[in-house]
Amino acid sequence: MRALCVFHDAVSSAGLIGDALSDRHWQVDEFLVVPADRHDSPNIEVSFPDSSDYDLLVVLGAPWAAYDDAVIGRWLTTELRWLSGTVAAGGAVLGICFGAQVLARALGGSVARSAEPEIGWVRIDSRSSPCPPLAPKPDEHRRGQPDSRCSAESGPRQGQRAQAATGTDRP
Repeated sequence: MRALCVFHDAVSSAGLIGDALSDRHWQVDEFLVVPADRHDSPNIEVSFPDSSDYDLLVVLGAPWAAYDDAVIGRWLTTELRWLSGTVAAGGAVLGICFGAQVLARALGGSVARSAEPEIGWVRIDSRSSPCPPLAPKPDEHRRGQPDSRCSAESGPRQGQRAQAATGTDRP
């Protein structure tokens, strides 16, 4: 099995996800979107690899917000088309943090800045099928609100969405 971890900035790594995949004998490749010398001006052209070469795309975080097209620049539209095409072709995608935000947009959802920041441990429970309840997790981001089937259905986070999402047409 082969996975591609997509980093949006030069300080990110595959971390525990890369380790877990490697421990299960997956080949883990890495793709950097914005090189270190363009961090302050990320408006660059990017050619994403052929997603059909991979069994899984793991799209990770970024220091930018997926709703801030003007700051991010040209590569965001290219990535949205790449992810949309991957899912449409039956490819598996795991989006985490920014990756979940761009995946939501690629699949027709929207992302916006939350009115309230969330810092620390946050519990989001979902009773919606097909999403299982989400365990408590650390969250140090202003949560976006991508349209998805996994949303908090009760409590102070009602209506807000998870920072991890998957997209696949596979059973």
